[in-house]
Amino acid sequence: MVKIHLNKTIKNLSIDNIIKEYRDDIKEVDHEWWIFRNISHKHDYPIFMAHAEEIGYKRGARKEEKRLNQLFCAEGDYFERKIIVNVKDPKTIIDHLRKTVIWN
Repeated sequence: MVKIHLNKTIKNLSIDNIIKEYRDDIKEVDHEWWIFRNISHKHDYPIFMAHAEEIGYKRGARKEEKRLNQLFCAEGDYFERKIIVNVKDPKTIIDHLRKTVIWN
């Protein structure tokens, strides 16, 4: 009897019904700060968080495009590239990370 009920319930579920039923949960999962909100209240210490929209690379159908790199600055060719860290005037994520995080 339980199997029949479960099968009927599963058959009646469509993607649209599932989305309607769990709309609020889906919004939480899509939210960028979901993990931070749910974990940070358990811990009381400083944390460094960063999010990069641009990482300096995009591959198109015909070529590679140079883009802004919010992660780090570098100079030189790909295999001889040197990463530049500027803690005096931080602009990239690695700059801010090196400036603000206390390394033990």
